[in-house]
Amino acid sequence: MGVRGRTPYGETPVVDEGELFAGLAAEQWAATSRDDARADAAFYRDIIRAQGGRALELGCGTGRLLLTFLTEGLDVEGCDISADMLARPRSSD
Repeated sequence: MGVRGRTPYGETPVVDEGELFAGLAAEQWAATSRDDARADAAFYRDIIRAQGGRALELGCGTGRLLLTFLTEGLDVEGCDISADMLARPRSSD
């Protein structure tokens, strides 16, 4: 499944969203987001703990939050549309 868009020439190409974050994009994201100190981790951690059950991180990318939460013992799973992005957390298991 892809996104359709218009080009100046009138064609309607199909773009595979998973390919937008493949190859070098996935590598770059993994390298730059590893030590990201944004406050979102604390925000989501509090929500996960408050709800007291399993959590699903949609669009987990290379696992910046997912791997942090798993290391802390939280019951979290992740999914992403990009196979290359998902390869990063899997290789960290």
